[in-house]
Amino acid sequence: MQSLPITVVMVTLNEEYHLPGAIDNVKPWAEEIFIVDSCSTDRTVDISLEHEVKIVQRPFTNFGDQWNFAIERLPIKTAWTIKLDPDERVTADLVEEMSRIVQSENSCEGYWIPRRLWFAGGPLHFSSDVLRLWRTGKCHFRM
Repeated sequence: MQSLPITVVMVTLNEEYHLPGAIDNVKPWAEEIFIVDSCSTDRTVDISLEHEVKIVQRPFTNFGDQWNFAIERLPIKTAWTIKLDPDERVTADLVEEMSRIVQSENSCEGYWIPRRLWFAGGPLHFSSDVLRLWRTGKCHFRM
């Protein structure tokens, strides 16, 4: 699969359990992957390095501050950025939709992506739309 002009950014703290699957899920289509690690004490940093992912460590203050650091200070080179948590996975349908989005000449700056929560191996009867994909430089988090 050809990579999309999308940078994946994840904020982590002790995510050695979820991180390998998260990286394997996005590596086939993401142009670059950044981890902003909140000074993990497990194998999170080692796993990131083993998977050749760019990683920066920064003490955690709050999510807004950590995300604003990521989107304002990381050397993101792609036209698009997506925010993911290490326990989230991107479906093939979403990759296909993102491919259409980044190739189109639309005027949208960001996209809300439906999120489905799972518990005990099955989907919950709840979903929500979350702003996750935006043109690089067009997003800011409130603290």
